[in-house]
Amino acid sequence: MSIRLANFLSKLFHPLFMPVLGMAIIFSSPTYFNYRYPFLLKVIVLGFLFLNTFIFPLIFSLLLKRRGAIKSLQMETCKERKWPYFFTTIMYLTSVWLFVKLNISSIILDFTLGAAVSIFILFLASFINFKISAHLLGLGGLIGMILVLSLKTQVDLTSIISAFILISGFVGIARLILKAHQPIEIYTGFLVGFLIQLYFV
Repeated sequence: MSIRLANFLSKLFHPLFMPVLGMAIIFSSPTYFNYRYPFLLKVIVLGFLFLNTFIFPLIFSLLLKRRGAIKSLQMETCKERKWPYFFTTIMYLTSVWLFVKLNISSIILDFTLGAAVSIFILFLASFINFKISAHLLGLGGLIGMILVLSLKTQVDLTSIISAFILISGFVGIARLILKAHQPIEIYTGFLVGFLIQLYFV
């Protein structure tokens, strides 16, 4: 795999995209979630989630970069990751609060709560100088959520799960090629994301 392709995969499957991608999969899957909620409510949920888990964390990171608190948006050191992860956790919990108010289904609520817990674990890991892969944590969590969704609704989502397992492998290789992580950080990220979603969802 070339450096260029590795960079492309890292950007395409950036962890900030995972919550919205996961929610889009829930809403478009051949399950009752696709028919239970009106289109407008789906747009509101996805829009609010996009703001809280992508736009606001991105703006916060850009402000930190401008103030010199982080060198780049890649946040290569554990020290640089602390405040962005803490802020992102707060934004995820804000989304959970909104979903409670909207009386959203528990599987959607639990998926978002599990994601918040996962990000908080990244925050805690930064204090012991252990840089868990956020990319693989996000993908592992996504696979865990889809697996539980399939089991709870009795709908075969094997093809989607298989596709994301393959994608996870390529993204893991990409992160290693870019020297962003050690193998143990890749494996830990995937397992933490996957197991937390199994527990919460």
